[in-house]
Amino acid sequence: MSLKLLLGGLVLILGFNLQGERLIAETLPPEESLKPLNINLTKIYPSLKTKTLHNDIAESYIVLDLNTGETIVSKNSENPYPLASLTKLMTAYLSSKTTNLSRILTVPPSLPPVPENLAGIEASERYSLLDCLRALLVYSANDMAYLLASENGQLNDFVEMMNNEAKKFNLNSFVFVDPAGLSLQNQGSARDVALLLTLLSKNPALKEILASASVTIKEQTRGEVKTFNSTSVIFSKLTNERLIANKTGFLPESGYNYAGIFEFLDGRRLAVVIFKANPPSKQGAIEAVFKLFSSLENFSSPNF
Repeated sequence: MSLKLLLGGLVLILGFNLQGERLIAETLPPEESLKPLNINLTKIYPSLKTKTLHNDIAESYIVLDLNTGETIVSKNSENPYPLASLTKLMTAYLSSKTTNLSRILTVPPSLPPVPENLAGIEASERYSLLDCLRALLVYSANDMAYLLASENGQLNDFVEMMNNEAKKFNLNSFVFVDPAGLSLQNQGSARDVALLLTLLSKNPALKEILASASVTIKEQTRGEVKTFNSTSVIFSKLTNERLIANKTGFLPESGYNYAGIFEFLDGRRLAVVIFKANPPSKQGAIEAVFKLFSSLENFSSPNF
């Protein structure tokens, strides 16, 4: 008897769930980049349930178990909301598809002016692709988003690629109109953001960036070094859990968003996405994450 058949029998007998395999086979297409989702078929995780509900913590949220593929708890998780800077996850994914992350990008004179956050890049400056991704994902630099989007052609072409890539991965709630998330028309659901962040976390370089509290980048012509702190305030709150990846998003008109993947002591990984946190602040978004963790039965999570 094969290992998979044996485990299937155990699932039926014990009432556990191994839907993590189907997270790949059914929700997302069989792309090579999606296969290593760290689904551990030699260890069966019991399904998690909620003991309390926190409907007031956010307009929309989801907790997705990446070991079983189950949605543990959610609210409006299929509905699209303004992504704000969570848009930059798709910008980073497209820009990192090359194997040469050390290649140099030159800032063009035609780069459009954008509002903060800004890395302060200027025309003719030169940065490695990896440094651009660091400033983009950790400091959420809007000017870096436009630099990356303009590297190989017109901005509109890049935005079209963003939308096509979302369709390829069956992330059908996504609509992109700019690479930084400045427009309210950049939209997506909590579930699709959780899956997109999971996809990015399979790239070792992006995973390292998405778990960084700060980054340093270097302008290649003059050698100027800049250091940027993360827009996320979760780092001082972590205790037993290990941060795998995270990204924030904010627009004054739509509030505070957050997406994160966490690994716990038993090896279980949970993806959490918050849209329009209540109270409306960075701290409110992080409070929402830990309230969701504390609502799970038979699950050890630190008190917030």
